[in-house]
Amino acid sequence: MDENFIYTILFQTPGWVYFLFFALVLLGFYQRRSRIVSHTRLLILPLSMSGFSFYGLVASFGFNWLSVICWLSGFIVSIIFFRQLSIEKVKKLPSGKFEVKGSWWSLVLIMAIFFIRYFIGYAQAINHVILQQSEFIVTVSFLLGLLSGVFVALIAAGFSLRRVGADH
Repeated sequence: MDENFIYTILFQTPGWVYFLFFALVLLGFYQRRSRIVSHTRLLILPLSMSGFSFYGLVASFGFNWLSVICWLSGFIVSIIFFRQLSIEKVKKLPSGKFEVKGSWWSLVLIMAIFFIRYFIGYAQAINHVILQQSEFIVTVSFLLGLLSGVFVALIAAGFSLRRVGADH
């Protein structure tokens, strides 16, 4: 790959994208520490990243049923698969708050969603034909849903602990 090609891409990237990138990196670094959060704070990151992911999907491909169904499929599969694993990351405290174990995986997931969106944005900027291919749309939609679902699995684990009152 030509070095000038990479510089061209980076220098033509809008400034707000770099701000978003650094904000997401900081958010990901924050997630690596164990923390005690309220029920409401447990919702913020998963819902934000899912919203960012779904918004990116609709902004990229429009609100078409193929992309939405694939996103929802990945989302649901991920929640089902990762919910049990997330229960080990969340502990309900007697105060009603939750202790969430820190992990580098949040940073990895956040960056994966960001870079998928960055690639799609680049493809849109150069009007690349890949954006019209149904295989690409299906794959990217499912992947974005899958990544978002991992975050929401943490909420599902927290809700199940809260509902049954388990002191897991």
